[in-house]
Amino acid sequence: SITDSEYRLSQHHLQGEIVKNLEKDIKQAEEELSLLKLAEKALSPTEGLIAKGMTGFINHFVRDLNAFIKTIWLYPLELAPVEHGESGVDLDYRFKVIVNDDPNHTSPDVSKTSVGMQEVIDLAFAAVSMTYLGLGSFPIFLDEFAKGLDHAHRQSAYQAIDYLINSKDYSQVFLVSHYQDGYGNLSDAEILVLCDSNVELPSNLVYNKHVKFG
Repeated sequence: SITDSEYRLSQHHLQGEIVKNLEKDIKQAEEELSLLKLAEKALSPTEGLIAKGMTGFINHFVRDLNAFIKTIWLYPLELAPVEHGESGVDLDYRFKVIVNDDPNHTSPDVSKTSVGMQEVIDLAFAAVSMTYLGLGSFPIFLDEFAKGLDHAHRQSAYQAIDYLINSKDYSQVFLVSHYQDGYGNLSDAEILVLCDSNVELPSNLVYNKHVKFG
């Protein structure tokens, strides 16, 4: 009948409108998904703007670390900068250590270097981090620092400690040492001796000037 035909036609139009609306919704969802993917890439910590920004900051930090290390280490020793290639950057916070400017003579991470190198790099990290964070009043504790270094590097390390003590950027530096060539090279330090039986004590050394241990 005409009535049934009209009904089927109206249903056909209705279904057509539903399909059109669904297609429109799908297209809008695809566009939003595409934008979200672009935003995800831009904000990714391994690629995009954030990765580039983090890489730039990390490499600036690494340059300052290397500058500090250079004041102690007597031959070239530096952390390699983070590289940002076409495939992004892998921020696993492992830093290759290059020795003697030789790319073929590297350690895959700081933890794979010698004990002496690790000590110096750790001190550089602490000092540079404190400068970046404005923690000039935060104490630096050095327990038997540079004990594992050879004589020349040990003297250089003590000079760096003396610089920290006399620098306005670091107000508290505590060095624990049983050896005169450690504490004896500091120009402006308060020497405290808990027990004089296992410490090298020159006859002219003034210690425990402002404290007394019972």
